[in-house]
Amino acid sequence: VYRAARIMAAAHGGQVLLSALVAELAKQELPGQVELRDLGEHRLKDLLQPEHIFQVVHPDLPSEFPSLATLDHRPNNLPMQISEFFGRAAELRAMRTLLDTPGVRLLTLTGPGGIGKTRLALQAAADHLDRFADGLFFVDLSPARDPDAAFHAIVRAVGLTGTIQDQPLEGLKKQLRARHMLLLLDNFEQVIDAADGVADLLSH
Repeated sequence: VYRAARIMAAAHGGQVLLSALVAELAKQELPGQVELRDLGEHRLKDLLQPEHIFQVVHPDLPSEFPSLATLDHRPNNLPMQISEFFGRAAELRAMRTLLDTPGVRLLTLTGPGGIGKTRLALQAAADHLDRFADGLFFVDLSPARDPDAAFHAIVRAVGLTGTIQDQPLEGLKKQLRARHMLLLLDNFEQVIDAADGVADLLSH
């Protein structure tokens, strides 16, 4: 049921989608004039394995739609997860409220290690996919030990080119200025000295 809901969440109004399993079960029983259009594999917002998706086609239904609202729809490097995300609905709502608040451009999750901050942040990012035209990028800062290393990690995650190697923050400010994207900085406590640079980046 959870996976089916994620598939339907990728659809547009009037569009009927089926998973590969359901399509296989249904294809022998399809009424006349009903066909299944193969839309290929897509990464859903649950961050699990890609799902092969089919669209129901019938003369009485619209047949042409924009791209599915999946992780393939926006640039991103969100890592695939091995288990479904359950619960934390209150936290996800609170994060959505904060991100919907004008002027809020930085949101910090804090708490003891191992309580699921990264998984929560990844799910919240995936749920906000459609809000960021230039994508969502996960930046693992656990190996970084100084601000320059942190900003080099952002450069790599976003896939920027032409940045000044010895001044990664300056390169980020120039190239990200016109972009509307979400950066998920994980393990930022490892490089807390980069906080001033992040504030500088946000101001640009």
